[in-house]
This record gives sequence, structure tokens and C-alpha cells, in this order.
Amino acid sequence: MIKRILFGVVFFATAAVITFNVHVPFGLTAAAAQIQPGGRTYVGSGTCGDCHVSIYQRWAKTRMANVVTDPRVRPQSVLPDFSKADPLVTFKLDDVALVYGSKWKQRYFKKIGDDYFPLGAQWDVNHKIWRTYFVQPNTDW
Repeated sequence: MIKRILFGVVFFATAAVITFNVHVPFGLTAAAAQIQPGGRTYVGSGTCGDCHVSIYQRWAKTRMANVVTDPRVRPQSVLPDFSKADPLVTFKLDDVALVYGSKWKQRYFKKIGDDYFPLGAQWDVNHKIWRTYFVQPNTDW
């Protein structure tokens, strides 16, 4: 129980330092030290792992740490077999820029410009079938 409380305190304190630029007098990593005063810069989870190695290594294996993945970086995160044709799936794995989820369902997103848009089918993990969900039509696609 103490470890969980300690983990929570360290996690939220680190998040506050990175997000709100709370001044930490010593022990800054190089990436955290480069944050400009008053500017908010996301430095990534790995920066926290520089100082909190064991906590980061444990967290990196959790579902929360891996809820959004790039299928090119982690192809094992893609659960369905895209090589099998299905009439509900109107996109290819090459179209997928981000994969979201792994426990109940998995959704797929396409990158257009600097934005990500949901593709029209999701994988039902429990039943191992494709399902559709309503996606607002966008004429720019």
C-alpha cells in the first residue's frame, strides 16, 4: 500500500513539473531543464524514466502506458488479422496511424495533416469480430 501511495505522489509530482513547470531546485534531467519558463512543453514519458527507472519500467508494461500505439513501431499491438477480408473494414493496415485500446475493443485512426480521424470499423476483442460505429462523414477525406 505504501508503494502505491509513493508511486502516486512521485507520478503526480513529476507530471506537475513537466506540465506546469514547477521549479525543482536540483535533480533535473537535461530534457526537463530545457523547458522554457512559462512555456509548456511535453517531454514524453521517457523523460520521467530517466530519474524513476524502476517505476517507469513497471508502468511501461501496463495497459494505460500502451493504450495508444503506432502500429509501425509496435506491430504486435494490432489484434485482428488485416489480411482476412471483411466487408465492414474499408481500410487497410497501411492506413492506420494510431491504434487505441486492447482489452474490450480496438479502434483505428488515420492521420490527415496534423489531425487523427477514426476509421469506420473497430475490433471487438472479446468476440473477435469487426463492428462498425458511426463516423461523421467528412468530405475532406
